[in-house]
Order: sequence, then structure tokens, then C-alpha cells
Amino acid sequence: MWQDLSEVLNYDNAMWVIFGDFNEVRFNSERKNTEFIEKRAEAFSDFIKANSLIDLPLGVHLYTRISDNGLQFNKLDRFLVSENFIHQWPNIHAMVLDKKHSDHCPLILKDGNIDFGLKPIKVFDEWINHKDARDVIRKIWEKKVSSWKPDCIFRDRLKNTKIELRNWFAISHCKLKAEIEDLSKVVSEWIWSTSPSYIKNDAHSFFKKLYTKNNEDSFELNSWNGFTIDHLVAKQLEFKFNESEVFEAIKSCGKNKAPGPDGFNLLFYSKYWDIIKDDLMCALNWFWESETISNGCNATFIALIPKVKDPLNFSNYRPISLINSYYKILSKILANGIKKLILRLIGVEQTAF
Repeated sequence: MWQDLSEVLNYDNAMWVIFGDFNEVRFNSERKNTEFIEKRAEAFSDFIKANSLIDLPLGVHLYTRISDNGLQFNKLDRFLVSENFIHQWPNIHAMVLDKKHSDHCPLILKDGNIDFGLKPIKVFDEWINHKDARDVIRKIWEKKVSSWKPDCIFRDRLKNTKIELRNWFAISHCKLKAEIEDLSKVVSEWIWSTSPSYIKNDAHSFFKKLYTKNNEDSFELNSWNGFTIDHLVAKQLEFKFNESEVFEAIKSCGKNKAPGPDGFNLLFYSKYWDIIKDDLMCALNWFWESETISNGCNATFIALIPKVKDPLNFSNYRPISLINSYYKILSKILANGIKKLILRLIGVEQTAF
């Protein structure tokens, strides 16, 4: 059957939505009190992968079929859509209704944009690697900005580059390839909600309670009897930054890590080092001399990453910080400097600190 369907799906690059009762599960977690046949599950998953189909999440519902006696559970019903269908309707999402007249739950496919506020612009590798991008970036970078602090100058040039690079790519290719973000996946305490204010408030309340300091667990360090470094060694940490160590720090970072509010990953820095290095060095030397970072240069996004396959509430997510590329580079340079001296401070028998 999967072979026959594959032949149909490969016809003329059409948009596809395949839905209904497939009578198969993909993972062991999609069934309960029924037999799981691994070979059949793998064949189903291979069919989905081979045809570049997307298995739309069904929210909080783990199962779509419940036996009449209420003992057997399976996820047999689903929506499979093609990638070009998602590009056409990026805000599509599936919902499961309560079952009434059948042992299967009804499924609904909805298209709706949930407004969570302004969305940040991300610079895609496709823009950076374009054959004409270097000339475009050089022209943008040479434009004057109104800021006077070196790190603010660098910040504003990154911002201008991000915006104008996006506009250039959109115009030259007629259609901007945007990321597909499934905002309808967010769930709160067994309640399916698409209200941005409700979700934001509930997330804030949950993580504020989780990370609020407990005074009973606090302690004070009144004295230090560990290793120390002398004045000459300490001076090594205060040398001014040079181009070689900055570029080494950039190369040692992952090039395709998720960007922060500035929208740039480290691929941009390594690929266009010759264009941006003077402004970046000025910004880093400003930090070295003033011991300050201007507002907006160390901005951070907090993103929630699922800890389990089907997150049902905020306890199933862990927050991570997505920091600006400039701040990431600066932190890496300082960490590399400390790394050279760390063995002077940690005993050979010490396994953790």
C-alpha cells in the first residue's frame, strides 16, 4: 500500500493532505494495551520520510481511537501534509475533538495565525551563502549609523544588515522562505489554549515559581583557602584582545546554532570576517577599556525546548537562553583566556567544581 501511495504522491509536485484512519502507529508510545509491531511501524515512518511528509501534531491528545470497553488506546488517525502545503499555509494546525458516535475521535485541520506579538527576524544560511550576498552585505555595512559607542555601532550595523538582507533576498527571489513555526504546540496544564496572553502569563507564573530563590537553601562563603594565582599570571587575563584570538573564538563556536535577538549565527562572522572585523574589534576594545556593554548588545531570548516527545504542560519544557552573537563571542574569548590558567586553580584530584 505504501508503495502505491508513494507513486501517487510523486505526481507533478502537487500539494497533498492525507488524513484519516491509517490503522498503523509510528511509535510504541502511540498505543496502550495493544500489540506494537515494530516492522509495520518502521514501514509507516519510512513512507512518511521518503515522501517528505509532515505528521502534524495533535496537541494534548495522545490517542485518537479508544476501544468500546475503554481499555485499548491507539493513535491511528492523523494528518500527513506535504512541505509545499506547509509553505502555502504556514499557520495550519490539527485539533482532535472528543469522540461521541464512534470509537475514533474526529480530527479538524485549521488555518489560523495566533498573534504572539512581533516576531524576530532570523538571518538564514541561504541568504549568507548566496553568490551575490558579499557585495550586498559590503554595501550595507558601509552605510553610516547614528550611534557613537563602538559596540552600539556594531549592533546597529548588524540590525541594518539583517533587515536589508531580508528585503534584498525577498525581492530577488520573489518569495521569502520563512521558517515554519508551530505556535499551536504550546499547551498549559491539560488545557488547550491558543490565547497568547493566557499562555504568556501561565509560562511566566510557572517558571517564576520554579526559579525563585529559596532563602533556606542559601549559604555564605566567608573565607577562601583554595588555590590562587599571582599578580603576573593574573595580568595575562587582562591583555587587550587581538584579531587572531577573536577569530579563533568565532571558529570554535558552532556556526549553525540558533541565533539570539540579533538574528545572526556565527557562520555570518566567519564568512564575512573581512568586512565586519574592524567594527567588531572596535566594539570588543570598547568593552575592554570601559568594562561595560551597552543596552541591546547583550539582549537574550528565552526559548522553551521540549524535554519529552509529547509535552503536555510547562513542566515538560526546559528554558534555554539564546544570546546575541556579539555577547557569545565576547564570552567565548574570556572563557578561552581562563581555560589557559584553570589548571592552576583546580587540584588534580578535583573531579567537579
